[in-house]
Amino acid sequence: MTASSRQNYKENTIRIAFNPLEERFEVLNKAVEKSPLWIDNIHPIINDEISISKARNKYLSVN
Repeated sequence: MTASSRQNYKENTIRIAFNPLEERFEVLNKAVEKSPLWIDNIHPIINDEISISKARNKYLSVN
């Protein structure tokens, strides 16, 4: 990688969604974000910012 290409590098954050019913992961997009069947960001769960039981209860309250 040349110095000029490193200067043009821009870091992007992607959000990973999870559908517990289908046991499927997806990169978050508008359709997934609008669907209550998906947990739209698993980052807080993976990083222990929210407990699995709280995430589960939140999911079940919407579904």
